[in-house]
Amino acid sequence: MQALVAAGEGVTTLPGLALRAPRRPDVHTTEITGFTRRLYAVT
Repeated sequence: MQALVAAGEGVTTLPGLALRAPRRPDVHTTEITGFTRRLYAVT
């Protein structure tokens, strides 16, 4: 994902835990305020 974003070919949303991993210096992150994640489990 980071390579696509860095190349100007995409935008992505990632959970905070994924942002703790080392990332490319040419990728900028911005927090999306007011965004609530919903999880659903179907069995």
